[in-house]
Amino acid sequence: MGARQAGHRWAGFDMLSLLSLTAFFASMPFLLAPLNLLRPLLFQATAEPLLEPLSATPFLAAMALAAMFASLAMLFVCLLKTAYARLGRRLLIAAGGAYLVGMAFTCLACFASGVPSSLLVVAGAFVGAGGAVLCMAWARRVHLPDLRASLASLVALGAALFVLDALISLAGDAVRAIALLALAAAGTAGCLRGALAQSGAESRSTTSGANWWDVFGKLDLSLLGEGGSDFKSPWSRTLFFIVTPAVVFLLFVSGMNMHHTFYGDFPIEIAGGFVAVACAAVLLLAKSERAVVNAGYRMYLPIIAAVVFVVGDFAMIELRGLFLNVGVYVFCFVYGLLMCAMIITMMSRMESLKLPAACMLVIAACLIAQLSYANIDAGVLGAYRLNVLLFLLVVSVVLLIAMPSSRVWRIVIEGIDVSDGADAPAAETETDADAAKDDIVTLEARCAMVAESCGLTPREAEILRFLGRGYGSVYIADTLVIAESTVRSHVKSIYRKIDVSSREELISRIDEIGETVDKPIAPIG
Repeated sequence: MGARQAGHRWAGFDMLSLLSLTAFFASMPFLLAPLNLLRPLLFQATAEPLLEPLSATPFLAAMALAAMFASLAMLFVCLLKTAYARLGRRLLIAAGGAYLVGMAFTCLACFASGVPSSLLVVAGAFVGAGGAVLCMAWARRVHLPDLRASLASLVALGAALFVLDALISLAGDAVRAIALLALAAAGTAGCLRGALAQSGAESRSTTSGANWWDVFGKLDLSLLGEGGSDFKSPWSRTLFFIVTPAVVFLLFVSGMNMHHTFYGDFPIEIAGGFVAVACAAVLLLAKSERAVVNAGYRMYLPIIAAVVFVVGDFAMIELRGLFLNVGVYVFCFVYGLLMCAMIITMMSRMESLKLPAACMLVIAACLIAQLSYANIDAGVLGAYRLNVLLFLLVVSVVLLIAMPSSRVWRIVIEGIDVSDGADAPAAETETDADAAKDDIVTLEARCAMVAESCGLTPREAEILRFLGRGYGSVYIADTLVIAESTVRSHVKSIYRKIDVSSREELISRIDEIGETVDKPIAPIG
């Protein structure tokens, strides 16, 4: 059942597209493992001697800046109006050509020593700008509205990437360069093949309403809590989406710089990635998507941190720092996989978020790559790198445990699956079933009373019944076979007519109006 569901979620991706996707990201230097394979080639080809192999190369700086500039430009267009943000054929072909030219020069530069840094800068700019647009094109094709399917797909993709990169890392420079170029060519061809075939349909169905900035505060956060109620306040969303990722980002960058300073010979990008992917796969055993999020953030990641602390204390002194370094890498990687799975799920549930989310992921990847491989002088703190790493790890764990999601935390502890009623407890008595039916009948009757008293249209009354049962816009749109933007428009009208501003207020108003209508009329006299 799970395999069939995952296959259905990848509708539009045939086997050739999946192989092309794997090839593309296995050679994309935005990611650390492919970038680590490219860096020896760049160091060997450059004419000007670098201070040390770990310093940021001109290629890396140019690539990161070009990718971030292209992503910020697309974000600006999305901010104006999402319908304007289209990836046309000419743009896709130009991006694919630029990416291939940049990668070809970069991979083949090792065969000609003494390449000027200016040419590496140009190659990096081509790779960055073209690769950013191709990443957006891949993101437009992904449709994974189920969190567990998103996480499973990322785990499978990560495992395939690390296998390919591990095999390439065993080859010499010449074979490595040719292999990376072949993967880049296959990935680009597959991306253009699928994106050009669907660009017309996608551009017509991009959005029919507000831009992405307008809807960001109304994300479908049902997978985080009961109706997303624990994430109503701006502070809770800021803590989850900004503060905690920023701390984990600092932790990861600090760990990578410490690794390159003391343990540069250990292939942490691939070896640590394998461990992280295996650890993330354990979360797929969770019953529901809410359990994945809450068990992952509030139980599993703290357990990983605790293992790093405890085992690190018993490790030999000469290996203690390396173990902590790998443990921090795994901790941050699993966290990143969870965040990416959530972002993919949210942008699949809301079409207008696909391009902005892809842009933000590209920007984050470029920042991580550039800062992780930069030789940052820690100054006085250099002698306390290990202490800083431990401090940031503790702060990250505290933030994860303190995440506002008390109701779902209780659900996870009790082991109750509330995914969508798909996996009800097996031992359900006849009395419980009758009570559930009575509740549904009562809810249907109350929704009908609310619809009549507030003057809702027939379609709005139909959608109100779904909202009262806790379903989100995506499910309603799929069930009624209408556009998601149409559902959101009806929901806004329902909220306005009933005079509420959130799902929780709507449920309360349904109960209040229902109780008022249900009250018997007092006899006169």
